[in-house]
Formats: sequence, structure tokens, C-alpha cells
Amino acid sequence: MKTSKNEFLGEIPSIQKYYHDKIGEIEKEIKTCTDINKAFKLDKEQQQLKEEWEAKIKESMNANPLAAALPSEPINDPSLSVTKISVTNVNTMGFGIKFAIKINKDIKFDDKDLFIYYQAIDKDGKEIEGTKTKSLIRRDYGQELKAGTDVEATGAWSTKAICAMEDFAKIKFISQTEFEKK
Repeated sequence: MKTSKNEFLGEIPSIQKYYHDKIGEIEKEIKTCTDINKAFKLDKEQQQLKEEWEAKIKESMNANPLAAALPSEPINDPSLSVTKISVTNVNTMGFGIKFAIKINKDIKFDDKDLFIYYQAIDKDGKEIEGTKTKSLIRRDYGQELKAGTDVEATGAWSTKAICAMEDFAKIKFISQTEFEKK
């Protein structure tokens, strides 16, 4: 397996891409296989790859923990500021993202959830396809967020999205309308 090392995400995108693709190839083979013995062998190979994948992620995270904050463009919302973005829960399903947020102006939930929308940008300033996603600011804080309050939002990027992030450079916040144009 050949990996590239991203400045912010380490080898995780390369590891995810390699194993995601390998396991996908085996899944296709299993679906078209008519020989039960060969299908059994392929299934066993797939299980071994999944175990190897988990071990490679752990190995990479132990050698290079993703402890540094992820860079981003400023959010275009005067009611809040994102003060830090960090990676959490890296596994074969993808990874979690945690946003530390400072509320600048009082926000009322008005019986709806509050989301921030974002996507990954590469080193050339281009959008990385398949990385548009959103994170929820939970209503556990009550029906209103007062100015000066610090809150968190959590979200995730799937393995498929991470596979395309070998050239990740920063996070760009987008509007709900931009998000829905998937």
C-alpha cells in the first residue's frame, strides 16, 4: 500500500482510500460469484482486510495523532464564530468532526435544528467532490443561545468522502442552499 501524507489529516485519507477500494472490489466479486467455495474464500479475505484496515488506522493514529486544529475559512454568519475544528473518532466508517463555537448574537431555535454547512477544499482552492456535509448545534442548550455562550457542534465525514481528501487544505463554510445543490 502506497500512502501520501496530508499536512492536516496525515495518512488517514490514503489508508481509507486503499482499503475502501480493495473491499469494494471484493464485494463486487462476491456479488457475481457463482462458486460457493470461492465466495467463502472471498468473504474471508474481505474480513481479513477489514481487520487489517482497523489496525492500520490505529497504527497511523498512534504514530501521528490528528491533534492539530483543522484550518477553515471564516463562517459567513455574524451570529456565531467557529473557534476550533478538530477530528474525533477515526475509524473505518470515516471520522467525526467537532466544532467549538462562540455565539456572538442571541439565537432562538424557533422549534427547528440549527446546522452549520461546510465542505473540504483542496490545496488549489477547489471544492473536493462528495465532501459537502452539515453539523448539528444541539438543542440541549435550551430554546435560546445567548451571546457569549460557547457551544459545540458535531458532524462526520464518511469514508467515501475522506478517500477524496488526500489534498485537503481547509474547510469552507457554505450556505444551506449551496449544501442542497449536491
